[in-house]
Amino acid sequence: EGTTMITAPEGVDNESYNYKIEKYYDIEKIPEEYKEYVEEVGEIERVSAYEIDNIKVMKSMYNDTVYVYMNNVNDALRFEIRIYPQEIQRVRETYPGYTFEKEFEDGGINFDIFSKEESSGEYTYIMYFYYGKEKYIVIGRSDEDRIQDIVIEYKNVILSHEGKLQ
Repeated sequence: EGTTMITAPEGVDNESYNYKIEKYYDIEKIPEEYKEYVEEVGEIERVSAYEIDNIKVMKSMYNDTVYVYMNNVNDALRFEIRIYPQEIQRVRETYPGYTFEKEFEDGGINFDIFSKEESSGEYTYIMYFYYGKEKYIVIGRSDEDRIQDIVIEYKNVILSHEGKLQ
């Protein structure tokens, strides 16, 4: 009682749910089309004390996502870069279990911040921004200001690669 089983209707095209995940431990083995995304993460000064643990590339028919997992002694960060086929409109997404905290702007780019209190009492933050045909996401369990500084610096790295840093 109280449960619902959801089934796919007959004839649903399973191709739309196909995706492929590749995992890498060496930046040199990442396909060339994704390498710059990982190198940009490595250029963020505020994460220079972190080491890349692994990189995953998920390819689907709607977008490709590059996940960069970074660790240091007491902390971990995850960077996600969603690459869409064309430029997309900025939308506020929802993240189950997370609460929308605020939106802020820096250098003409808008950022959204979400948080979730973990059972340990720590908070996990998701901060993201859109630029071009990509969505750049930083996820970390640290203080909000520190993650915000990282995501702003990340934006500056992206814009400097595009030659559009003010």
